[in-house]
Amino acid sequence: MNLFTYLLQILRFIFSLSWLSIPPFGFVTPTFIPPELPKIPEKTEEDIFISSTTTRFLATKLEDANVNVADCFYDVELFRKQTIQLDNELEKTWRRRQLMLNTPRGLVIMFYDAYKLGFSYYANDFIPYPVLNAIAMKYVIMYRCRDFFIDEHIIPDDEKSRLINLFEVDKPADIAAIAEKNGINIPTDAPFAKLKTYNKGTGLDQSNIPTKNVGDKRTTKSGMEIKRTNRFINLGKTRNFEVLNKPKPVNKLNGFDTALIPKKVLTYKEYKMQEMVADK
Repeated sequence: MNLFTYLLQILRFIFSLSWLSIPPFGFVTPTFIPPELPKIPEKTEEDIFISSTTTRFLATKLEDANVNVADCFYDVELFRKQTIQLDNELEKTWRRRQLMLNTPRGLVIMFYDAYKLGFSYYANDFIPYPVLNAIAMKYVIMYRCRDFFIDEHIIPDDEKSRLINLFEVDKPADIAAIAEKNGINIPTDAPFAKLKTYNKGTGLDQSNIPTKNVGDKRTTKSGMEIKRTNRFINLGKTRNFEVLNKPKPVNKLNGFDTALIPKKVLTYKEYKMQEMVADK
């Protein structure tokens, strides 16, 4: 064995004991490969919008959260008196309180419909319920009307809205009795809508499901609890939105008055009747 072969064997032995691997002098040293951890999905812009808004909503102080909610909302009979007339002041007040918001799903314009007890909105694209819920949270925070938000999946049991009783089904006979008592005439063929309650994520009408009351909770006959959710009314595209209470155009004559210009616009029938009287 010559000196070169002896040195080569020594080098191979040294490298076989180290972490270095330099073929052909050494052996490949096995390395530890940790198990691959499951990837945590990144939060989307929509997820961040919903979670941040929900956190802020639940952190609002309850002392002044409903300062703009009129007392009639908490009295069923008084509420019916206020809303039974068309174009009543209560509805107009809340229609004027609007929220325009850029969301991950585009521009949304929302206001509260005091008659339908729900959030009406305009949007150009489909808006899923969780995003609408987040917009409604921003609305009730802005206008201090937290009790309008009734989703029992979000609100803790000890902070539920006091307006729950208004969402019970109204019977036409009850409405007719209130109208007669207050001297309000209602056509005999007037429709009375049966308010519906929807469960989160199902979109199923639960107004016809046999229910029973257990304490303050509503459950089905099988014992499953039915939780109320918010009502949202889609009014179409944002281009359909009109500024409410815009002034009606008035034709001014700058004080000019003459008998030749009738102050009342006549129909064609009235015009012909006037001609027939003049001919006589």
